[in-house]
Amino acid sequence: MKETGVIRRIDELGRIVIPKEIRKRLRVGSGDLLDIYTNNDQVILTKYSPISEMTNSLVKLLQAIKEETKSDIIITDKTKVIASTTDIVKIEEEILEGFIKLVVDKDEVELLKTTNVNITKNYQNKTCLLAKKIVSNGDFMGTIIVLNDNIITKTDRELSNMLKRYVLLHIIEES
Repeated sequence: MKETGVIRRIDELGRIVIPKEIRKRLRVGSGDLLDIYTNNDQVILTKYSPISEMTNSLVKLLQAIKEETKSDIIITDKTKVIASTTDIVKIEEEILEGFIKLVVDKDEVELLKTTNVNITKNYQNKTCLLAKKIVSNGDFMGTIIVLNDNIITKTDRELSNMLKRYVLLHIIEES
């Protein structure tokens, strides 16, 4: 575990301020959910993502879809890959802030294979890409990304809509 050298006092209501540098590095902002648990004498805070709880079911679902459609699919939460059918983009890999900003500004982003966009540090887009923003209760939760070698098809659009509804239904059930 990394030492930060920061010491904070708990106030009378049991609150503690997480330093800005740590919040920025971990991409934790106002309104984000944190999972709090203990380990012996440690209090551990981790970012909570309802989508990340779906990793196992999403991986199985995406594998089945890939066999039928041949399109690659990536599902992310706010900061990392949750499920992926491409070998280049791994689960838990961090999504680049530039890509997230591109998606957050619009409900849907469609890019041609000539558009130079990096999704993760290891993946530069060389295909056609359709990214749909997942929003629940007004909060950005993640993205559905469909990659196709040639063009984004009607099937790709329907697939991304179906996956978005599937993820949103899970999030609603968890709340």
